[in-house]
Amino acid sequence: MASDFANSVTARIAISELLGNLGLSVVFALILSFVIRRFSRIIGDRSHYTVVMLALIPTMVLIISVVRSSLALSLGLVGALSIVRFRTPIKEPEELVYLFVAIAVGLGLGANQTLPTALAFVFVMLVLATAGLLRRGEAARGVFLDVDGSFGDGKSGVDSLCELLRQRKVLFELRRYTENPSAVSATFLLEAGSTRDLDLVVADLRRAIPNGSFTIIDRARQLS
Repeated sequence: MASDFANSVTARIAISELLGNLGLSVVFALILSFVIRRFSRIIGDRSHYTVVMLALIPTMVLIISVVRSSLALSLGLVGALSIVRFRTPIKEPEELVYLFVAIAVGLGLGANQTLPTALAFVFVMLVLATAGLLRRGEAARGVFLDVDGSFGDGKSGVDSLCELLRQRKVLFELRRYTENPSAVSATFLLEAGSTRDLDLVVADLRRAIPNGSFTIIDRARQLS
């Protein structure tokens, strides 16, 4: 009786259907990674999202395709996921949005809801691309400056960092700040007119934080 029940809740996976959905998932992953690189405001290297999406979306398709064919496997998946813990924090809400989009696409394709998934995906991508184009002029010359290290003269706090930037008379916006007893870590959005201005800002920060680490990320790829 147990085998009859298992057979009644287990269905064969159509290989052609699975391969078709996996192929679509790769296409959607490439499109999503392009939108992230081109239009997102995520701080850091956005190129690695291509590999992430190429792995995440097809994997979700495979998991859902297998799980929906078997009640026993679906129950086992729930138990397995209940013990999974992710320790890497999501620092930006926008990054979480892209992960949800990728998971939703994988779920839709894995459930063989190809047309609704494709239509929804195209709609979301158009919305994200349009939003990115509309805000492109918001900070055409903006660059992100990451600062990590400890002050050499005993100073500390966000006010000390901001004062250094004010002395150079550059427009800036504090996006992230973390302080512990031995070091500070901050991310600023700077309105820089030229690379010379950035050199002067970094030189001032280096004198204040001798052993610090400084990273400049060109936000708009239009720095003159």
